[in-house]
Amino acid sequence: MVVVEHVARSFPNGSERLELLQDVTFAVSPGERLAVTGASGSGKSTLLSLIAGLDAPDSGSIVVADRTITGMDTETVTRFRARHIGLVFQFHYLLRDFTAEENVMLPAYIAGLSRRDALERARGLMEELGIIDRRERLPAHLSGGERQRLACARALMNDPDVVLADEPTGNLDEENSALLTELLFDLVARREKSLILVTHDTGLAGQCERVLRLEGGELRAVA
Repeated sequence: MVVVEHVARSFPNGSERLELLQDVTFAVSPGERLAVTGASGSGKSTLLSLIAGLDAPDSGSIVVADRTITGMDTETVTRFRARHIGLVFQFHYLLRDFTAEENVMLPAYIAGLSRRDALERARGLMEELGIIDRRERLPAHLSGGERQRLACARALMNDPDVVLADEPTGNLDEENSALLTELLFDLVARREKSLILVTHDTGLAGQCERVLRLEGGELRAVA
């Protein structure tokens, strides 16, 4: 489902370049849950951005859902991402002037689904995530845990092949973190989606089938 081969990414750092990722190679199977751990600044979020097509590597190739995204032009990769990749960030990025329901349905509506079908799909996801009774509220009137569940529903709205989650529980308390993890893992498992999860939380990482640690620009398996 995701194949990353010999990917490198560096950034300007004064008169030199910071080699954040060096010859990173790994693959994720359909339905697999993979956790990527590592210290702050090790390049975990950069790696997710590359897989999502939000950034481009200096070298190497990335294949998602049998399509090579490296080298795609901006318009093509944007359309591809909307259809095949779901994104969940540490901050929810909900539109403050849209209701909970409108925030969730927006990706499908933009992709061309009828309003009726988008609304039906959004309500189904919100029901599964236990927030259907919040559908008419604005984000400001929701708890942090509820907002993050909405972000998960939005990420799954277009039935993506791959879900990329960057510290999705980082802003939540222990109770809401456990609840969101259970709901997200259950959703991706039942829909047979691949999940790549970036986290500092070793307990959260341990719930995935496989854990890799990013250190010194390289990925290493965690025993």
